[in-house]
Amino acid sequence: MKDIETAKNLLVEENLTIVLVKKGEVFFKSKERGIKPLYKAYTTMKNEMRGCSAADKVVGTAAAWLYANADIKELHCNVIAEKGSVLLKNKRINVSSNLKVEYIKNRQKDDMCPVEKLAKDETEFEMLLKKINKFILENN
Repeated sequence: MKDIETAKNLLVEENLTIVLVKKGEVFFKSKERGIKPLYKAYTTMKNEMRGCSAADKVVGTAAAWLYANADIKELHCNVIAEKGSVLLKNKRINVSSNLKVEYIKNRQKDDMCPVEKLAKDETEFEMLLKKINKFILENN
């Protein structure tokens, strides 16, 4: 089975939020919500992420930046923000999704996701990384 199929199947079967697969091996998976599990994977195993296949429930612009800078091979997600999709495609990362939206909403569905707001106008990846780190520290 292809890595992307393994990742997609596990996402559903185990009710996960993120699955990373490379050369047939699942090397990261989580049920944590939000940007935290992807940020954890990126900051602790960025090199292992290079060339992997990923499945994720929700990918906003900030998550797309993390995936793009980890240099993954392909991504499947249930929902992706338009800006994130464009960013990944510009990096020549194969992307498939069940739904493309203008932006990711917060959990109450009444405003933009707070991490999406952090990434909305950001142009520097290192700055975004600092903002995500601060957000995670403040919201634990």
